[in-house]
Amino acid sequence: MKALLIFAPPSSKYAHDYKHTIGIGIPMGIASLAAVLERAGAGVDVYDFQLAGNDLPGLLRALKKGYDLIGVSCFTLSSLSAYGIIKEIKKEAPGVPVVIGGPHASALGGGVLDECEADIAVLGEGEATLEELARELNGGRLSDIKGIAYRENGEVRTTEPRPLIDNLDSLPMPALHLFEVGRYEQPGGASRYFPSINMFTSRGCPYNCVFCYKKLWGRELRYRSVDSIMAEIAMLRADYGAGEIAFFDDTFTADRERAVSFCERMIADENRIPWRCNSRVDCVDKELLALMKRAGCYSIGYGIESGNAEVLRKSGKGITLEQAREAIKDTHGAGMESRGYFIFNLPGDTRETMEDTTRFALSLKLTVANFTIAQPYIGAQLREIVRKGAGYRIDEEKWNDWSAYSDKEVIFTQGDVGEQELKKINSRAFMRFYLRPGYIFRALRRVNSIEQIKSYIFAAYWVIRTNLETSGRGARGKRSGAREM
Repeated sequence: MKALLIFAPPSSKYAHDYKHTIGIGIPMGIASLAAVLERAGAGVDVYDFQLAGNDLPGLLRALKKGYDLIGVSCFTLSSLSAYGIIKEIKKEAPGVPVVIGGPHASALGGGVLDECEADIAVLGEGEATLEELARELNGGRLSDIKGIAYRENGEVRTTEPRPLIDNLDSLPMPALHLFEVGRYEQPGGASRYFPSINMFTSRGCPYNCVFCYKKLWGRELRYRSVDSIMAEIAMLRADYGAGEIAFFDDTFTADRERAVSFCERMIADENRIPWRCNSRVDCVDKELLALMKRAGCYSIGYGIESGNAEVLRKSGKGITLEQAREAIKDTHGAGMESRGYFIFNLPGDTRETMEDTTRFALSLKLTVANFTIAQPYIGAQLREIVRKGAGYRIDEEKWNDWSAYSDKEVIFTQGDVGEQELKKINSRAFMRFYLRPGYIFRALRRVNSIEQIKSYIFAAYWVIRTNLETSGRGARGKRSGAREM
């Protein structure tokens, strides 16, 4: 068995901005899938469209090596790109089974095969499913494989769901040797030490935020052991010269005891590496934050979402503004940077509540603030709230246009705030946060690399450009084609 795993690019309209604002990270999902296939004896190549120079002609040339299985992974924003890639693959290598997977495929279920020419869709966690699929492709019965959708006699059939992986330590280390690790980069606004390499130490999220999609990894929290985490960190440091580790778990400190155990191990490591993570404002405290700082943590990201208590309640976030204020204050007091994430146009948002959010962000001692516009992703409660709720206006042209699902695009509006005003609120929040003289002075004092300088220059350009693009337009006009619900 020889397999090729492909990471599809985002919509071309947003690819440049995403590279500089979000960065180019190693697609760890593909790295994990590749490791499982290699453990099963398969030869694996990867093709990541994020990297400069990787394009469709290059992929088609790579196909001449000959593969028995081709997998394509995509998010919602990259799905239409993935569909186009699959179409060209089927022309170039018509007899090779093509599998689509990732969050978008899991959200759509078997319906993803109605939208593209893939033969099989992997739904949910992919490691065990893809490994079994690779074994069974020659003469096996697809109907016996859990967690897939496939075509049979012109119809799409879906098998029963595959149980989640209980023991994450059973998974092999990600196959990073297949990637050009040195070509990946996180923006300097988020990272301080390079190269910055991503890691996941848990899966699942038990919280009830209406804007989140949980179908891929489920609601049940599952953890890797501290021994497993430390072994991977040692590998990343020794084999790839990692400058820092970026833990991409939704809530790294959800299990406080495990977080403490990890920190104690890192403190005992004489060669410990800097790291950053994400958490919730109700999952940290002064003692834990002080310990994390001693263990090498220099930055924590928090999903604060709104500066209005009622909007937080309607969004199912389950936190209070006071908890957010205390967490940021305590993080700053521990000597760490803090990153705050905010969303405009959540259920119940008005012009006034969104101003509350901007002002709340400005009142906090945040190192980084990110402002986005709510997206009604498939599988998230927000999609049903908008579709069925009163007072929402849906842009029907964008609703099922997956290339429009950028966090700066407007898919729906509510109340008397129109599309252009919503975009202006979002862009002005960036302007008001980042163009403060005091903030600029503090940011320049933090600079310790050329990567950070480049990131700040692009960020300033992006903020100013976005604000200019949204200025002077009809602030409260309804978009044509929008429908009152």
